[in-house]
Amino acid sequence: MKRTYLLLAVAAGLGGATGGIGRVAAQSPGGAGAAPAPGGAAPARVDPPRIAVFNAAKVMSEFTKWKYYSVSMVNKRISSSGELAKVQLEMKDIEKRAQAETRLVEREALVQMLLAKQRQWEDLDRQTKNRIDEEAGTHLKVLYSDIQRAVAAFVQSNGYDIVFAYPDAITPEDKQRPEYIQSMVLPGGAMPFHVSKSVDLTDSLIALLNKSFPAPGPVPSRMAGPDQTVQPVSGTGTGAVGPGPGTPPVARPPGGPPK
Repeated sequence: MKRTYLLLAVAAGLGGATGGIGRVAAQSPGGAGAAPAPGGAAPARVDPPRIAVFNAAKVMSEFTKWKYYSVSMVNKRISSSGELAKVQLEMKDIEKRAQAETRLVEREALVQMLLAKQRQWEDLDRQTKNRIDEEAGTHLKVLYSDIQRAVAAFVQSNGYDIVFAYPDAITPEDKQRPEYIQSMVLPGGAMPFHVSKSVDLTDSLIALLNKSFPAPGPVPSRMAGPDQTVQPVSGTGTGAVGPGPGTPPVARPPGGPPK
């Protein structure tokens, strides 16, 4: 039951790509005003590509619409676990009665009742998982589309050639966790060790998402499940990377926020 829902963390980073691409472009023949190469090919590009990044983990943490659906799905799963727990209690009661029953016929009847309850629990568990998985998948598609459209607006406004998403820690405490340190030194993909503020879209992207794609309502409070206490849902956090030289990207897509 402890599956992670509504996750979108694409591991990517710079990894020295800027310098390498820039050198290849500079060494290529032709220039900005060069004539087309033989065969109709466009002249080689001499200016370095414009690259931007954003912390996908922080976007998920502070995009209100994402938080709304995330907590809503958690609450639905907790609510459904209560229904399953009720059937489990009934099963335990029947099992206890069967163990205490000395008459063979009555005990067999209780065993059959227990098997029926077991099938009921399995059917309910499967139906609940399928329903929640399907609903979560639908929400995920919408949220992913929202992020795509917001990123496209920044690309159109600022002329970026590439926008990378990377899943970084949000708080200083998270950065001290052994699993985070291991992910940095043994990454599955490129992870930036430094990101200049001038190419970091994270905060501007969050602001645009919350303005252009608001949540259907206030983020609900997280329910307490069986034998659980309510844990706060992180809605704030410090930037995952320190500010560097430069100015933040423009947060003004042409024509206003994407429709």
